[in-house]
Amino acid sequence: MLAGQSGPILCVFTTPQRAKEAALSAGILAEGDPLILFAPPLPEALDWAMSFEKYGVTGVTIDYPRIGVWSSLTNLAHLKPSRPLR
Repeated sequence: MLAGQSGPILCVFTTPQRAKEAALSAGILAEGDPLILFAPPLPEALDWAMSFEKYGVTGVTIDYPRIGVWSSLTNLAHLKPSRPLR
C-alpha cells in the first residue's frame, strides 16, 4: 500500500519476482524470507481490488516502483469483460 495524493493506493504486481523486488527494496521482506502471495484470477481480481474502496483505497499501481502506472478504482470497472470469458 502506498500513500497517494487522494488516498491509499493498492500495489499489484505482474510477477512474483517484481513483488519480491518491491518488498525487499521497501524493507518489508528480508533477503531469504519467504514471499507470501495472493493471486486472484481475472476478472475476479478486478472485483477484489475494487472492494478495497470501502477501506478508503483510491487506486491501484502496477509493478511499483519499476513501472508505477496507476489507475483509480472506478476506472478498473472498465477493464471487466462485457461478456463472460470462455
